[in-house]
Amino acid sequence: MTEATNGARADDVIEEIRNLAAAQATPPPVVLEGTVETAAFTTADGFEDLDAFFDDHLELPIRGKVYRIPPADAELGLLCSRLVMAGEQVAAKGAVEKDTAAVLNDEEESDIYERLLGPVREEMIADGLDWQRISHVGSTALIWTALGKAAALNFWRSGARPKAPDAPQPAAPRDRQPKKKAAKKAPTAR
Repeated sequence: MTEATNGARADDVIEEIRNLAAAQATPPPVVLEGTVETAAFTTADGFEDLDAFFDDHLELPIRGKVYRIPPADAELGLLCSRLVMAGEQVAAKGAVEKDTAAVLNDEEESDIYERLLGPVREEMIADGLDWQRISHVGSTALIWTALGKAAALNFWRSGARPKAPDAPQPAAPRDRQPKKKAAKKAPTAR
């Protein structure tokens, strides 16, 4: 082979490598039952396509049936986060800061479970679930949306029982209590 032939072959190989790399960077669409979805892939940094492993539903079992709660949209997710923050403020300070209080209007509060549960709420009503169970599912969905599955699981398992108040701390022994300063005597006039 001549040097020119080797150069042409090297150019062909380089071009083929570029084409393969481009094909891996942008996977072809995959058709599944009439829908078009993007095939999962991994970036050079090792990030996999989120949809390959991300579970965006919450499944809650009640009386032998599993209710599949849909994910919240961005607006509802932010509202849930602000509601949880407000709850944490009340627990810590006994009050809500002014800028957070605006999120707690009556209209948003009244339909929060309906918005969080979507069609599952109607399904639970049709199945004859009582308000306590629907409320527990709604609260669990709110916590899941704001804080994630681990926090939602802890709440779910609590049965919505409030946490017992912290036990009062015993008084420190006398020898460990701060010493009182002796009052200075005022000078007396002679």
